[in-house]
Amino acid sequence: MPSAGTEATALESGPHETRILRRHARDLTALLALPAMWHGREPTYIMGSLLEVLLSLLRLDSAYVRFDDPEGGPAIEDWRPQSPAPPAEFVHAVVAPLPVPGGPAVSVAAPAAAGHDSIRVARLAPGFVHERGVVLASSRRTDFPTALEQVRLQVAVDQATLSLHSAHLLARERVARAAAEAAHRQLAFLAEASTQLAGSLDYERTLQRVADLAVPTLADACVVDIVVADEALERVAVAHIDAAKAALLHELRRRYPAHVYEPHPIAQALRSGRPQLIPEVSDAMRVRIAGDDAAHLQLLRSVGATSMISVPLVAHQRTLGAMTCLRTESGRRYGPAELALAEELARRAALAVDNTRLYRAAQAGLAREQALRTAAEKLAAEQEAILRQIADGVVIADGAGRITFVNEAARRHFGFETLGVTIEEYAATHRPLHRDGQPWSPEELPLACAVRGETVIAADMRVRRADGQEIAALASASPLVGEDGAPFGAVLTIYDVSAQAALERQKDEFFANVSHDLRTPLAAIVASIGVVLANEPAAMPAPLHHMLVNSEQAAERMAGLVDNLLELTRVQAGRVQLVCAPGDLRELARRAVDAIAPLAQTRGQRVELDLPAEPLPALVDAPRLERVLLNLLSNAHKYGRAGGTIRLSLARRSEDVVVAVADDGPGIAVADQERIFERYYRSETEATRRNQGSGLGLPIARALVELHGGRLWLESTPGAGATFWIALPRGQRAGGPQDGRL
Repeated sequence: MPSAGTEATALESGPHETRILRRHARDLTALLALPAMWHGREPTYIMGSLLEVLLSLLRLDSAYVRFDDPEGGPAIEDWRPQSPAPPAEFVHAVVAPLPVPGGPAVSVAAPAAAGHDSIRVARLAPGFVHERGVVLASSRRTDFPTALEQVRLQVAVDQATLSLHSAHLLARERVARAAAEAAHRQLAFLAEASTQLAGSLDYERTLQRVADLAVPTLADACVVDIVVADEALERVAVAHIDAAKAALLHELRRRYPAHVYEPHPIAQALRSGRPQLIPEVSDAMRVRIAGDDAAHLQLLRSVGATSMISVPLVAHQRTLGAMTCLRTESGRRYGPAELALAEELARRAALAVDNTRLYRAAQAGLAREQALRTAAEKLAAEQEAILRQIADGVVIADGAGRITFVNEAARRHFGFETLGVTIEEYAATHRPLHRDGQPWSPEELPLACAVRGETVIAADMRVRRADGQEIAALASASPLVGEDGAPFGAVLTIYDVSAQAALERQKDEFFANVSHDLRTPLAAIVASIGVVLANEPAAMPAPLHHMLVNSEQAAERMAGLVDNLLELTRVQAGRVQLVCAPGDLRELARRAVDAIAPLAQTRGQRVELDLPAEPLPALVDAPRLERVLLNLLSNAHKYGRAGGTIRLSLARRSEDVVVAVADDGPGIAVADQERIFERYYRSETEATRRNQGSGLGLPIARALVELHGGRLWLESTPGAGATFWIALPRGQRAGGPQDGRL
């Protein structure tokens, strides 16, 4: 066989070219067949075989190979000839910079040992992305490696790299297949667990199924403990591969009840909310759990647990109990994989238990709800029957303004016939009127106001019945508010006051006639007493003088009462015609204050007048409006605090002129605030008893203000004075009284 040097020059000289090329081709063919021989082999075998091939093929003195683990593990290496350590010539070559992967071999001169020739080392790196390492080949020839040797060396290394890569892929495939099979078994186990857990709505039976599922797939024995009162643990489920030993686990909990604060892995899992993995159960742990109780310790040893997992059962952040898995007879130890499976089983079990409890609670809630619904339906039926039998009309609308209920009186007397119509649709077909004959706008109707959250009290209406008869009615409406404070509709009560109105008209006519008949004799009495007093003899006895003076004052009061009765009767009968003219309301206010000031001084009261700088023009009947102001100022004088302040103020508000008369007296009780505008009404207070009056002043004042198209109302907090407000439209006088809304 030619030497390596001869082979190096063969291609140039040519004498042995054919033979050398044939040998080179045979070698390459053999090298290309190596992967088939190495198929299925372990990486260590492939590396050793590669070294033997290189030593034989290239007639090397020594060879070294190292491949890095593609999974990040430690590198594997081998060398020839075999020895405890790599040959000395490779020590220098290994630490030298690595060659370029896939590039040509790099020749490095290694220091020679004493008495030996120098050695040349060819360094080659595999040329594949997934494998990293270095191959070293050494020879004492000075021309090593030749060009053909480099080719054979590269081909051999490449084939080994391919085989190593295939071996690593096969190893990863085996690992992945094993993991997939394990995952499939776990998924099948968990799927069966879910099916079993969903099959019962009894939580004790559900927990027993959990224990039965865990044995023997996950454990040799399994117990489930539930937290009960006083943080004690109740064992509700036990399973064991040896049925005879299952009684030991029941006996252990019966004789030695546990609590969550004890030094036991189960208690620790419950306290911390985290699973407890104990790969090996030591006897020292049993002693710590049993304490000084020898019988307890003996029972723990009889159970024979060698490894355990305790996992809390947690659902919706609430710890229900714990599932504990034990290894006994099998001798196997628990690890992270078993812990993960136990945690998933416990999670599903906790949800199943929580669902069963929720189902029980839901069933109980449904029973209670059904009982409440039955009671509510009965109460609603009774209330509806009551509403239907009420003599007054009752109408209910929802939050959208649709009429949802009318009783028989509302249907028969007031024309509410169809449910589901809106308030606007009702107004369009029935056209309710104000007392003065003006039509109500749909948005001003009492029920519409109540739907918007307002309260309407005793609004005067004229309603046309289905038979065409027009009747007088009073309507009150209030919002309907739920327990959460949100409005959900409104209720209207309306009652026929035609008879009362007729009676009132008769009474007004009677009062008018009587008052008219009384005016002449009263005027004669006042005039006669006045003449007597004016021509009083000097010798008239004092008692007679006082009697005449008292008679004159009484006659004047009676004349004033008769005038008030006549005025109120004419106003309410619509027989008063206002004589309106444009004027500045500031002047009217000044005259009223000037008139009341002397009276206020008698009680030490101060009268304040607050007027804007600009004129306040309005179209009013000045004498009658001045009478209203004097009435309100007179009340403030009578019922205000002695030494206090009476305040009259005027201001513009939008399209109205607003007048306020305020005092700092004791105020008006809430119960009296709505009734003080009724005729003859006087509250039972010390101030009222101290001041005489007829109870007609405020009704007259309100009637005159309403004739002007305005409103008169009261605001008062008991103990903090009272303020009477007047709102008058600026410019043209409005037609008719207001609707009585608050």
